[in-house]
Amino acid sequence: MFGLYSLPRRPQYNGAIEAGIGSLKSRIERRAAWEGHPEVWNAEDVEAARREANALARPRGGLGPTPETLWKSRERVTTESRAQFRELVEIHRNRAMEEEGKSPSGVLLEQEAAVWIELLYAVLSSITAIFCSREGQFL
Repeated sequence: MFGLYSLPRRPQYNGAIEAGIGSLKSRIERRAAWEGHPEVWNAEDVEAARREANALARPRGGLGPTPETLWKSRERVTTESRAQFRELVEIHRNRAMEEEGKSPSGVLLEQEAAVWIELLYAVLSSITAIFCSREGQFL
């Protein structure tokens, strides 16, 4: 897993996540109230809200598939592809660290989010050939 920070003063990077969390919070609040403990959420409330959202939400429009359907129909990423991705991240990370004048074994901090974003773009550009077929379909 790789931690990626949002750019400072760029809320659009967080917008979709915040919207999703808001929707989930509403479901949790409703569930907790229904169960008789509106002020205290528990793991069961959170799990029920997650299942409900995945089964009922339509992120691609009213006639589109649910998140659950999309998840079940996804193409699995192979172990080999994961290894190639990690290798590319490491190559680009070392390059970014060098450009920042840091040791490759160092750590990029949250304040250096712009470097992480550039690193991500470089990695994604590099892996297009690995993860995409000739027809442009994500594998």
